[in-house]
Amino acid sequence: MNLVEIPPAHRRVGNLWLGLIAAVTVGLYVGASFGPAIYDETEGQYSGAAKEMLARGDWLVPTNNGVPRFQKPPLVYWAIMASMSVFGVNEFGARLPNALATLGWLWATYLLGARIGGRGLGIFSALALGSACGFFVFCHLIMPEPYLACFVTLAMWCFFSAWALPAAARGWFAWAWVFMGLATMSKGVHGAAYPLLAVAASVAMRPRQARFWLGLLSWRGLLLFAMIVVPWYAALEWRYPGFAWDHFVNEQLGHSLNKRWPPTSNQVSPVVFVVQHVFFLVPAALFAPMAWLAWRRCEHARRLDDFSKHLLGCWFLVTFGTSFISARQDYYTMSAWSAAAVWLALPWASPVALPRRGFVIPLAALVLAGALGLVAAHVISAAPGGVSVQAVPMEERDHLWTAIQGFSMNAWKRFVPLLQGTSVSFVAGGLAAIAWLWRGNRMAAGLAVAGMMAVPLLCAAKGFCLKQDYFSLVSVARSIDRAGGEGAIAVYHGEPNLASSLFFYLGRKVHWVGARPNADFAPRKLGVGRELYLSEGDLAARWKGGGRVFLVTEESSVAGWAERLGLSDVQRQPVGRSGTRVALCNDPLVMRPEDRGPPE
Repeated sequence: MNLVEIPPAHRRVGNLWLGLIAAVTVGLYVGASFGPAIYDETEGQYSGAAKEMLARGDWLVPTNNGVPRFQKPPLVYWAIMASMSVFGVNEFGARLPNALATLGWLWATYLLGARIGGRGLGIFSALALGSACGFFVFCHLIMPEPYLACFVTLAMWCFFSAWALPAAARGWFAWAWVFMGLATMSKGVHGAAYPLLAVAASVAMRPRQARFWLGLLSWRGLLLFAMIVVPWYAALEWRYPGFAWDHFVNEQLGHSLNKRWPPTSNQVSPVVFVVQHVFFLVPAALFAPMAWLAWRRCEHARRLDDFSKHLLGCWFLVTFGTSFISARQDYYTMSAWSAAAVWLALPWASPVALPRRGFVIPLAALVLAGALGLVAAHVISAAPGGVSVQAVPMEERDHLWTAIQGFSMNAWKRFVPLLQGTSVSFVAGGLAAIAWLWRGNRMAAGLAVAGMMAVPLLCAAKGFCLKQDYFSLVSVARSIDRAGGEGAIAVYHGEPNLASSLFFYLGRKVHWVGARPNADFAPRKLGVGRELYLSEGDLAARWKGGGRVFLVTEESSVAGWAERLGLSDVQRQPVGRSGTRVALCNDPLVMRPEDRGPPE
């Protein structure tokens, strides 16, 4: 069904504009893959594992620090390995597959919107998603969510296509199982669970559609799904008995119910989780009232069938609801953001009459936000305090909101030009969109809203680079490798995930102190890697022994270690620094650079 009929005379110009938008989008997401340094948490875990697998020539077992990492299936590792084998073991090689998965997700969102409401809705669905703040922030980090979301969206597209083209429904359902299999190999069984639960919810509320959905339960589709998923899991279970039980029950189901033992992450608070989702989908989310009105009026005008509206709602609500009761993280609902994007795109693509003020008020708010941003930039740049920066320890910056809150005012001084550029873009884009609305061209106004986000997203990419020292140990790793020598060991004070960038950058294995060896299956059940976990007594013995030892810890913990290890004045001086974390060495002869404190 085509909600927007594009006159033939305008199609050529429209295609040129679409080509330009596509080129800018590809350039933005691929170009941003060159930086920053690999961050800790998910980035280091995935890129570090791919680096180790590539070095061993092993495409079966992901490892971090030589220890099998069984938490996630291998598709993301394989993609990074393939990329790094072509582009080298570097940040671009590690991040390019993520960018391509992100672009694939945008294309899948276009296909979904176009299937539901025609080309116009497809275009604005992709724009609503691609211009969203949270979309760029999370898709710039190496994680399985862009892969998962891409394949889940393609599976949902197949469902909508089967409904629209009933004569070919069997083929569409088979393809849906293929995409659900790829989604499962990206992050886990919820790659199939989310689409199937959305279908189950839809059938429960629309029993008359049950006969249509029976076509999904075909042997051909189930066989295709099994051929994609079963071989890797079977091979791992054969090599490591007990892996499958821990992976599916403790890791997958445990995270879904927030019952994983032992817990490995802190939940985002319910209020922050809900409020963040509005921010993640800005600017499209600002026009949610117009989206609600547009869907009602399109339904009344019989421009959209009830199936589309209902299945989109089930998809998003099932994903959001299950994520809410799980080990709740910022990004857990990303696989359903395409549903929200299609819903939020309708006001710009629909020809039904909508009140102009419903668009002008949010646009005026964007212009006002830009103006306030310029004022805030002036206040931050004029704030007293010199260039010193205070930041909370890494473990207290584990979510997006706590990461933003964890820095002092001076930490944001270098962001002033970025804030100014973003603010000017909001003012200019908002005013341009209002002008197009006054001329009666709602589609042009929608393009202006999406286009104004190009500058903020570029600024966000730059911001990642400016703060890389606070979220990556690349500087510490290079300092240790320069001074280490053969036989030297590196010890990190804290959990491995908080120092995972060392897996990618450090040229030696890492030991841990103050970490839990039972947190992961391999050390807990197989005993693999337990020797890497040291007690404070073990560390003290090695520190005072004959070998060279490097201790990476939070700067705020140095005084405590000085007392426990009996550090001399020289040993208390860092040999390397990354943000709030420093590297100490027991060898007083190792060169210490002049310590200038945390970077700006």
